[in-house]
Amino acid sequence: MKPLRLALYALFSLASLALLLRAFLGPFFFLLPVHSRLNAASLASLSLLLLLLTTRPPPAETLPVSPFPLARLDALALAALILAAFASFSISIPAPFLFDDYTHLAQLSSWSLSGALAPFVHPSPGAFFRPASFLFSWLEFHCAGLDPLRWHLFNLTLHAANTVLVFLAARLLLLSRRAALPAALVFALHGSRFESVAWADASFDLWAAFFTLLTLLAVLAYRRSAHPLWLAAAAPLAAAALLSKESAFCLPFLVLALIPFSDRSTRPRLLRAAALVALLTALAFLYRWHMLSGLGGYPSAPSHALPAALFHAALFHAAKALLYRLWAFLLVPWNWSRPPEWWLSLSLAAFLAALLIAARSTFSGLRRFAPPLLFTLAASLPVEHLLLLNPSFAGARLLYLPVLGWALLAGALAASLGAPVPRRLFLATLAAFSLASLHHNLIPWTRTAYAARAACLEFARDVPNTAQPVSVSNLPATRHGVYFLANGFPQCVALYTGLPASRILVLPPGQPAAPGLHYAWNPASRTFRAVSTP
Repeated sequence: MKPLRLALYALFSLASLALLLRAFLGPFFFLLPVHSRLNAASLASLSLLLLLLTTRPPPAETLPVSPFPLARLDALALAALILAAFASFSISIPAPFLFDDYTHLAQLSSWSLSGALAPFVHPSPGAFFRPASFLFSWLEFHCAGLDPLRWHLFNLTLHAANTVLVFLAARLLLLSRRAALPAALVFALHGSRFESVAWADASFDLWAAFFTLLTLLAVLAYRRSAHPLWLAAAAPLAAAALLSKESAFCLPFLVLALIPFSDRSTRPRLLRAAALVALLTALAFLYRWHMLSGLGGYPSAPSHALPAALFHAALFHAAKALLYRLWAFLLVPWNWSRPPEWWLSLSLAAFLAALLIAARSTFSGLRRFAPPLLFTLAASLPVEHLLLLNPSFAGARLLYLPVLGWALLAGALAASLGAPVPRRLFLATLAAFSLASLHHNLIPWTRTAYAARAACLEFARDVPNTAQPVSVSNLPATRHGVYFLANGFPQCVALYTGLPASRILVLPPGQPAAPGLHYAWNPASRTFRAVSTP
């Protein structure tokens, strides 16, 4: 085993060095041009995981499942985590709406209670079946209205509640506070949270995770006490999760992933719980298929191949997403479309060094580190066809649930560091890197939200005050890797200026403008220009 570990240390060190050079210097040359930061991040992450899995366990390792007492220190740890989460999102809280927010708000403003309940029994106009989240959004709209500050605060509060649930789940699974605190810290401040929390329209992910975590806590309580009421409570919670977003369809796999965390005597209870959740998931899937007349959701890629080729391409796609690309963004959750700041690169260097030291110091082995990895993979299954994320990190909300397994891994690693000094240094570098990554990703997100609002106001100022329809083309989908103007533009103009959205026709790429008023987005000047049409 020693030669293998030496090779893994060398691979982690070389991949980390390439990643740091890429972060500090940008694209560079070493025999060949080195551009890819995702490959370096994937190799560093995978070599680290193999190092952890090949460590030796301590002489007598047990995984007890007895109840734990919540002490004052637990409350203090949770209070610190919640304050850190609110503080880390402070720059995005007052930001305007963005992208799909505008169409979503326009839809909610036209609904009555019957309209909010309609998605439960009638197909939605889109390709998604998320009736519970639509109902919750309608209720939010009646509290927050068109005020983005209230929407952002509500998302952040829901994210803080999810962080509390993660802390409780980690205390039940890993028992010690020194494991639960870093796990909840990673879940709260991971760099992927910028899209899930700062985007009002991403509350679907937050609601699905909220009910998924409550379901897991009910299952863990049933595992501990064997009381059937806990199993009964898991059923409606699982149903609410499944009706919130399709990402919750991983629930049966998540319950099964609890088995390695558990003592053998309690595993039959987890199997019963998994069977119940699997039955509910199957029923929800069939109902979804009926409502959407098919699978629905975002299409898989590639869609152009022949059936046999498509099967093999899908297998390769899934393997690359789940076993390679996913781990790059879990380890280094950055928007690489803009250069990392010096303080971000320094935090990465400190974090990678801390991981290397921790990998040399831990002795927890396969039994402690394999379950969180299985948890990560289980949570990723419903979205695996979308996980080949590009360097801009667009689609980071897809990782909201998978980060839970990564967080449990960080907790297990911290708990395995017996000496207080290495453990505290690891926790400090973990917190610094998480905060730096999140702030790096929030900067372009927040600036793009303000830029989108400014573009809507500028467009309305240029349009003549007549009833004549106006078309607009060349609207960019992203800006610095952040969703920009392509969706929700007419509703954005209407919200801030009162210009009726029905007057504005957004032309898809390649479609010629009809005669009349026409404007095109100029990417060089980042303004609209009037285009005369015959």
